[in-house]
Amino acid sequence: MLKNIMGAGNLEKKKCFIVTPIGGNNTEIRRHADGVIESANEPILIDHDVELFVSHKMSDPGSITKKILEHILEDDLVIANLTSLNPNVMYELAVRHAVRKPVIVICEFGTSLPFDVSDERTFFYTNDMKGVVELKEALSVAVKHALNDETPDNPIYRASKEINIMKTIEVGENDTLEKYLMNRLDTIEAKVSSMNRNVNDVKVQGNSRKAARTSHDTFISIKIKKGISLIDLTHIIINVEDVSLYENAEVNERITDIETETLLIPGDIVTFRILARVDSISEFKSKINDLEYVVSSHGEIIKA
Repeated sequence: MLKNIMGAGNLEKKKCFIVTPIGGNNTEIRRHADGVIESANEPILIDHDVELFVSHKMSDPGSITKKILEHILEDDLVIANLTSLNPNVMYELAVRHAVRKPVIVICEFGTSLPFDVSDERTFFYTNDMKGVVELKEALSVAVKHALNDETPDNPIYRASKEINIMKTIEVGENDTLEKYLMNRLDTIEAKVSSMNRNVNDVKVQGNSRKAARTSHDTFISIKIKKGISLIDLTHIIINVEDVSLYENAEVNERITDIETETLLIPGDIVTFRILARVDSISEFKSKINDLEYVVSSHGEIIKA
């Protein structure tokens, strides 16, 4: 039999209110709710020396709604069962979230939670005897943690925290928050522009200390030493120096249909038209000749 666990000498006990669908007497909803409370919630709360309260078992005179809200607002812990997504349950959970006090959410497997609580920690259970054992194990750990949690987190708290941050920003006597934010954005933009100018100044100063390097429009032919795909060879050449490939490569007569995945074999000669930033074509050819895939190369500047 479900009962309130409170005696005259237990006034210092912590309290837990159960938020759950109720339904009418002897309905499936009521039997489900009472089954979860009596077989899982109540034994765990007894183990932790916590009083249990549930709305349909409270016999005190007065407004039941007022008493329910008092428990939701004041009790040390709330356990909310979201099974069937009962509107009253969802409302009462929101009230608890609003006061940022510990709450444990449980729900029967198969329930599709609304998006605004779907990311919150929820203990799902199966409504059978094995499910009772599993739920009790989960609740035993959760209750202990919740009762010691001084800074519980929830969607309402996170949203209100962001709003409060905005409200507590110091603004001038005649400034609106919007005006303040616009001024701050203008300041940030000015600092970024200043940083960009400084970076450009450094680049110019650095370039002025280097010998001028001319871009050469060039044909270069490469004799292949080891098997490699055309696309891989292209990437290697581009990484050798500051190089841009102007046109598709041309390969000797062995290959008539050139594709990026064309496999080059030893002895093939590949010709690229490139734009290379080098002091001389011989410097560039020297770097190409050092590649493990290349036997030799020769090039010709088309225009400087």
